[in-house]
Amino acid sequence: MQKQDELNVLFPNAKLTILGEDIEVKEYSLIQQLQHRALFMPFVMDLRTTLSQTDAQFGRDPLMNLLAEHYQDVLTMVSLSINKPLEWVQSLTGENAETVLMMWWTVNSDFFTRQAVQPMLERAVLQTQASSVGAK
Repeated sequence: MQKQDELNVLFPNAKLTILGEDIEVKEYSLIQQLQHRALFMPFVMDLRTTLSQTDAQFGRDPLMNLLAEHYQDVLTMVSLSINKPLEWVQSLTGENAETVLMMWWTVNSDFFTRQAVQPMLERAVLQTQASSVGAK
């Protein structure tokens, strides 16, 4: 792994200039993950459903559909990540809005994906273990 790749894993935050203002899109801290779990979970549950559909390719369109379905929560989640008032996020338009939204997803997608996939992985492991025990 290259040094820059290692730094991106350790420090996935991103800096942007939006409307002439420097902002930092941050990965959620542990305390934010715990404090705002109720806010995150409806989105995580629908992400889990989408990812579990074997015939679905998860790309930009399914992502945008999920974000749109949960837009009020997503705007709040973006606000938390960039430490800006919700009203500031809501007022973004055009390329600025898309840039902030996509950078928020880039920085925080690992968190949401882990939350969505973990129960599926646990079930697969338990099924494998049960198959192994049953085959003996």
